[in-house]
Amino acid sequence: MQLKFRKRCKALAMRTISVNIITFCKIHGLRYPGKKLLVADYLQNLNDYTCVSKVYVALRNSGVKISPATVYQSIGWLIKNGFAESKADGDTGTRENKFRISCGSSQNSVV
Repeated sequence: MQLKFRKRCKALAMRTISVNIITFCKIHGLRYPGKKLLVADYLQNLNDYTCVSKVYVALRNSGVKISPATVYQSIGWLIKNGFAESKADGDTGTRENKFRISCGSSQNSVV
């Protein structure tokens, strides 16, 4: 039962993250999110926790002109507004945080 819920939740979040971010920005009178959408789309397609450096390298390798600071700021904005979540990575022995699109982002962030 838990696995079915997770799959459904991920599918729902994947289908609407960009639309939710754009709608959120319109409702709150914010500028078009541009590079935040690129970061969110990458995290959404990855479907797993990842670190900022991997997001940065992947986007740069795909031809996107983006700085590490922009990636950090975008992820911070996504977390602050409920679109992403973070966790500390204690498995590798580093104090690196990992991020992913939060499961509830399709439901609670537009309101």
